[in-house]
This record gives sequence, C-alpha cells and structure tokens, in this order.
Amino acid sequence: MVRARGPTFGRDVTMQELADIQAISRSGAELEVSVRLVDGFAVLRLGGPTAVVDGEGVGRLRAHLTRLFEEGHVRQVLDLGGVECASAPLVTCLVCHHRRLQEWEGTFRLHGVGTQLASALSHCGLLGVLEVYENEENALRGWNRQG
Repeated sequence: MVRARGPTFGRDVTMQELADIQAISRSGAELEVSVRLVDGFAVLRLGGPTAVVDGEGVGRLRAHLTRLFEEGHVRQVLDLGGVECASAPLVTCLVCHHRRLQEWEGTFRLHGVGTQLASALSHCGLLGVLEVYENEENALRGWNRQG
C-alpha cells in the first residue's frame, strides 16, 4: 500500500493534499512509494528501493510516476536514495518520464542518485539531460545541478 507520509519527510500534509494524491501500488509488493507535496512539487520517495532493479519493480515505479502525471502533477522530484543498480529498464523509465513531463512544460528532478546509476547516466550522456541534484533541498530549488 502506498502511503503519503508528511512527518517522515519533515512536513505534515493536509487532508486536502492527501485527497489530491491517489498513488497506486500492488498489495504485497516490495516497492513502496511515499508522496508528499512541497512548494508545488510532488516529491516521491522509494521504500524498498532495491525492488526497482528488475522489470517488475521498474514497471511499478513507472505506474506511480504516470499516475501522478495523469492527476496533473507535472512538477516532480524523485528520491533515488538506495538505488544502486543502473538497470537499462530503470534508465529508460527515467528518461521517458522526463521527456513526457518536458512536453507538458513540467519538471522531473532526481536526487539521491547512487554512484553506479550516476556513472551509467554519465556514460549515456544523460547527466546533462536529466536534472540530477545532490539532495532534496537543492532539487526543489533547482540549485547546484550535477552533470
């Protein structure tokens, strides 16, 4: 089950904010996505981040990202802290989602990118394309972009 947890991320969300977010997840799945709204951004944090290394986990992540987009959240920040595996499906998911949001004049920012994933993004020339930041605060403000 997906839970929007404000206190976990340092800020409580209102009941209206919770009603605005209808994230999806399969019950019993290892991947848990927490969502909160901060300064007009939907901030996503992964629980059980190792679950996104396989095709099924990436599919669940894609479903969460797509659902938020369909609900009108075109400014998103994704915390990839703990995701060390740079699988091709994960990189493809991130790039496709970035392009979708760009087409709608949205923003897709990443932070917490591990060494292996950063290396893969750099090798593919994507660090200059994707917006990668050192931490959530920088991602929300657009400061100190990496790459």
